[in-house]
Amino acid sequence: MNKTEYFTAYGVRERAGHYTKTRRPVHEIRGEDAVPLRRSRVQPTIPDAGLAQKIREAEILYGMHPKDEPRARNPYKVRDAMARTAAAASPGRARPAHAQAASHGPATGAKRVSRMGTEGIRHGPHTGRAAPKAPPRAAPRQGRRSDPDPAMNTDEIFISQKERDARKLEAYRLARKRKIHYQMNRALSALLMMTLFVGCALALVYKLVYVIRDVDVTGSQRYTSEEILLASGVEAGDNLYSFSSRIAENAVTLQYPYVRELDVSRKAPSTVHFTVTEDTAVFYAEIYGEMRALSPSLRVLDRVSQSDIDALGLIRLRMPEIESAMAGRVVQFREEKLARQIRETTAEILSSVLSERITSVDLRNPYQVRMVADKRFLLEFGSNADLGIKMKVASAVLADELFKTDIKAQIDLSVSDSTSVILDNQLNLDA
Repeated sequence: MNKTEYFTAYGVRERAGHYTKTRRPVHEIRGEDAVPLRRSRVQPTIPDAGLAQKIREAEILYGMHPKDEPRARNPYKVRDAMARTAAAASPGRARPAHAQAASHGPATGAKRVSRMGTEGIRHGPHTGRAAPKAPPRAAPRQGRRSDPDPAMNTDEIFISQKERDARKLEAYRLARKRKIHYQMNRALSALLMMTLFVGCALALVYKLVYVIRDVDVTGSQRYTSEEILLASGVEAGDNLYSFSSRIAENAVTLQYPYVRELDVSRKAPSTVHFTVTEDTAVFYAEIYGEMRALSPSLRVLDRVSQSDIDALGLIRLRMPEIESAMAGRVVQFREEKLARQIRETTAEILSSVLSERITSVDLRNPYQVRMVADKRFLLEFGSNADLGIKMKVASAVLADELFKTDIKAQIDLSVSDSTSVILDNQLNLDA
């Protein structure tokens, strides 16, 4: 029976490799003696399609072999062969022998592959028969040059390698950047977790340990400790740092005007100490139709009656129009300059030797300051300039024997060099 050998789409080299691995003839028989082939246990290695295609296109482009010719045995040597071909084609230089051999490398490789295929087929059913002839080498396409252009720049041959190196360097940089970002994110996450843990621990200690159990109040003469604590809003069982010292002081001074200052000291973990500084009433004035006691700094205190005024020896103070007056706060005047002059005048009065003899002070006109001493003598000082010296002159004048009687007198001290005295029992001291 005539037996015909039939080759499939696999090339001779691939079939020879299969025969070497499986030790079985790789062919097909058509006819009555057809035998099914057993599948190879070793799977063929699939080459890199992208790289092989690029090398194939480069070989065809530079005319190293025709389009239908099988590829070279070692495709990674194509770049060196192309470099040698371009260098040999440059004008003025002879083409070396190895360059000529390189240009015919693919054909030689094809012949070698054909020999490998015939050796593998010899062991099959066609032993003793002549091997089939290799297909003739296909001619290059019309219009395409077989040799590279002599004017071609050889640097273009290595563009793929340079690009590959650049991509590797860029990938390395990106990997380093990702690693640094990853490490930074880990560090930030660890710091955040540590901060959260410390915050939770401090909050737990703050809630359980720093709790008020003892509260002490000292320095209060007019008010009891319970009243001070109730006004401050601080209670046993509260947190040690849960209240503001300034807010507690404002609350106490508003409710109890005689408290000038409230010093708050905390002693960890559970003790609070209040130190009270009280004011004294020195002046009194009519404010919004009520008689109110005033401190030396003109803080508004509580209401007073005539009996309280006589018992405490308060000085009547006549003031200009006020802006606002609130219990526990300093009187506010509409003009800041006028308020400064009034504070300076009251300070001079309280520091002079006549402070205990003054019963009334009229400050409604800052340029006509008038005072009443011993309820019998009207002292006119003019402006408050040199008020300290004028007060000393007034003290010397009142020390005379003439003023030791019950007579009323008007003493003009507006000019410190000359003092005039008018004796008048009909003198109106409240005018």
